[in-house]
Amino acid sequence: MTDTMTPQQRHYCMSRIHSKDTTPEKLEEELLVKDLIWNSKYVEGDDTSIFGINEFFTWVESQRYKIQFKYMLSRFSGRATC
Repeated sequence: MTDTMTPQQRHYCMSRIHSKDTTPEKLEEELLVKDLIWNSKYVEGDDTSIFGINEFFTWVESQRYKIQFKYMLSRFSGRATC
């Protein structure tokens, strides 16, 4: 585990560390994958870059004047624990 972890990442690791099949390397890999999914940034012209979930919803909010995006935002604006 690295020193650059956020408190949420540290809490996640500590909750998973008690599992017998979980190693610190496995936890760090899981956190990197989660970070990739949530915080990836699309770079135009780069075929390997992807939209992350946060970037997607930022884009949807910029399109808020269109009715289909208003509907989507109202549907997904609730706070739920995954």
